[in-house]
Amino acid sequence: MKVPKKLAWRVIDGEAFIVDAANHTLHNLNQTGSRIWQMLEKGKNLAEIADAMIEEFEVSKKDAEKDAKEFLKALEQKKLIEIV
Repeated sequence: MKVPKKLAWRVIDGEAFIVDAANHTLHNLNQTGSRIWQMLEKGKNLAEIADAMIEEFEVSKKDAEKDAKEFLKALEQKKLIEIV
């Protein structure tokens, strides 16, 4: 998974704001989504993201994996990440 170079983003007060200038859209992510986004930017994979969520947000492995998969799928549908 990778973040397309066409996107600009910034985290402000724990929330990520992602600008897709080509499509004239602005996306806002909450604290959890912002944390996942930052991990994606660092090249983390699904397993690494789920492990970090378990540690940071004190959720079960099952819930972390499920939530991360759903979130990544939503990002892919909005063309905010590319599966490589």
